[in-house]
Amino acid sequence: MLLNDLYTITATSSSDDILEAKIRLDQSHKIYKGHFPGQPITPGVVEIQMIKEVLGHHLNRTLELETVGRCKFLSVLDPVRNPEFTLKITNNVVDGVIRANAEGYCGDQIFYKVSATYK
Repeated sequence: MLLNDLYTITATSSSDDILEAKIRLDQSHKIYKGHFPGQPITPGVVEIQMIKEVLGHHLNRTLELETVGRCKFLSVLDPVRNPEFTLKITNNVVDGVIRANAEGYCGDQIFYKVSATYK
């Protein structure tokens, strides 16, 4: 689990099936020493894991990633330039499966967009 290690949730707001979480990255985390030295980048797989953890934290349950339908990385999430960003997750439950659309952004800069299902 990366929550409270690589990143923390500093604030949340939710209404209906939309969750917005303010995320603060720990730019001194060991992940950034290897990805990449002197030019830190948040790995895409980590960004996908954050979605699962933040949504699970909000729903107060452990989620299992079932499928990723769409996954677009639009710009680099650099923990030095953007130590804080917003993760917006729209989710609903269909036949016991949580369907989520997530977007990581800061201002008008979008880092990634992901559609996924969870059990």
